[in-house]
Amino acid sequence: MNLEQAIEYYFSKDKLSDIICKYQLFYQIGLGNITLESLQDLQESVEKIKELNLQVKSETIIEAVCDILIAFNSENNFDKDIDFYLKQKALKNALEDFIKNDKELIHSRPFYDMLVERINENKFFTYSMQVQFDMDYKAMISAVRSTITDEISKDIMHIVYNMLEESSVNG
Repeated sequence: MNLEQAIEYYFSKDKLSDIICKYQLFYQIGLGNITLESLQDLQESVEKIKELNLQVKSETIIEAVCDILIAFNSENNFDKDIDFYLKQKALKNALEDFIKNDKELIHSRPFYDMLVERINENKFFTYSMQVQFDMDYKAMISAVRSTITDEISKDIMHIVYNMLEESSVNG
């Protein structure tokens, strides 16, 4: 599948809803576990998450999907592997947001390096996290689908094409 076909497919209404839901869940579940690993206390982690109030922005998801499509869409198993790439991007984004916003975090570089290594090796997202993801996905996907219209999907595709055009002109 060429890049244009991939954009048309992955930014269609249904696929976009699926991607947004998955990215949000990977981000939030990952953020919870990043916070817990940092603080080693469940109650403190819950309080820290509330305090930081980190949310993934729609632009971040769109940029992540664009990066993934550009880097990997020509791979043979891309459709099967896109969830892996989404998970990696979302987890790294959550980690970066956490480190940038938690002013009390000491020795952030070793913590960051350790978690990025586990994310890259697909060892960070545990079985229990996947179970939570599966349960939350079923509860969340219909709400996400109800907010993504064909018009929104087409607008996002237009934005993506503009982003790609600008990057090829500037790159």
